[in-house]
Amino acid sequence: MKKGKVIIIILLIIIIIGLISFVTLLLTGAINLNVKNGNNIANEKVSKENVESNLENMFNITYKEEEYSATNDRNIEIRNLRNIPTVTSSQKPNAAEKITNYLVDISNKEWKIIKKATDDYVDANSFNDLGVTYLYRNSIINKNRLSFILQMNGGFGGVTWSSEEGFNFDANTGEVLTLKNIGEDTYSIVKEECLEYIETAEKTKSQNLYDSDQRRDIDVLLNTVGIWYFEYNQLIVVFPKYSIGPKAIKIKIKKSIINDSLYDKYKF
Repeated sequence: MKKGKVIIIILLIIIIIGLISFVTLLLTGAINLNVKNGNNIANEKVSKENVESNLENMFNITYKEEEYSATNDRNIEIRNLRNIPTVTSSQKPNAAEKITNYLVDISNKEWKIIKKATDDYVDANSFNDLGVTYLYRNSIINKNRLSFILQMNGGFGGVTWSSEEGFNFDANTGEVLTLKNIGEDTYSIVKEECLEYIETAEKTKSQNLYDSDQRRDIDVLLNTVGIWYFEYNQLIVVFPKYSIGPKAIKIKIKKSIINDSLYDKYKF
């Protein structure tokens, strides 16, 4: 056999042996071909962003409307409307159920009062009964918290009113959030902002406020459930009608003022 052919055969044998060894190592996991290149890193980044985005979309909130109406002998209809919220989540089912139960319980208690008032005014045969709307609006979802705004409008017997309440929840546990458990110094900052607002309003006469000795205690108000809520870029405090003045007063506290005081999971 010629020398050239012998060399070629030897080279082929070496290549075959090398291929067999490579395949063996690959199958046993000794070699991993899953090398991260630029595209892999970019895809991982997009995937992470998608996960974070999905956290904000892991809750589904629906509302079912319910009406209660009655007509008196003067053929005047009293019509009331509310919506009943249902919060669901495949990722946080226990938190979703807890939030739903809390919101529905609040609505049920007020709805019972509204229905009784309706029946009473029908019996009284009043000329100008209106009825009310009692509706949850503007459900705001952050990856670690949920906020619901509850508005009531209308009235009975010719006396009309409107009110607004806010309810905030931890998205992971379903627990109710308070001004004292969302940040280290948040409560103090919010209180200071409210007192400054009141002081400025008194000086400029921009708001009609009660005298200081007639106002309800600010600390008591700020610790009342429903007195505040998160918006997208600010925190809103709503002092109810007749609490510090004859009208409801809404104080807006900017994100830039309180964000540093919030625990990381509740930041804007």
